Amino acid sequence: MALDYSFMLEELKLSNEDIFDELKKMSIPLDVNTINKIPKGIQITETYDTLGFSLALIDTSDSYYGYESEYFLEEFKCQQDLSFRINKFFDWEKAIVNMLTIVFEIMNKVPHSNCIFEFNGDTVYLARFNEEIHINNNTGFWDNESFKQFIKHREFMLLKPNEKL
Repeated sequence: MALDYSFMLEELKLSNEDIFDELKKMSIPLDVNTINKIPKGIQITETYDTLGFSLALIDTSDSYYGYESEYFLEEFKCQQDLSFRINKFFDWEKAIVNMLTIVFEIMNKVPHSNCIFEFNGDTVYLARFNEEIHINNNTGFWDNESFKQFIKHREFMLLKPNEKL
């Protein structure tokens, strides 16, 4: 079973160049010839062995359905999805730290955008609505010291089931 994480944005905010810039900051040189153009986006597999995941930036604005979760009373209409597929043979913790580095850098770039960071389509770890960060730690995800570093200096609230966000 693949381990997939998604960082979903309510607005179209990211360009391919934004992703390239984040990877460049992490010292990942990209060969433009290895970037796969897919319908409505790009896929980068070059990072699979170096960062521990492949990633895809996809325009989901024409989707008929939104993201549903016990934490939201209404569907979240995702316009853009940055998806990560974890390399199961890579150091899992290091791969997640690399992924969170990109996610939080992007959150800083688009501070007014509503967004969700989730796992395998059903576990919300973080949501930002109206510039407020809400985290879900029911699985203990944020107890990991390496992951906690990303939220410890930020103000956040705990997500509550059926909370209107």
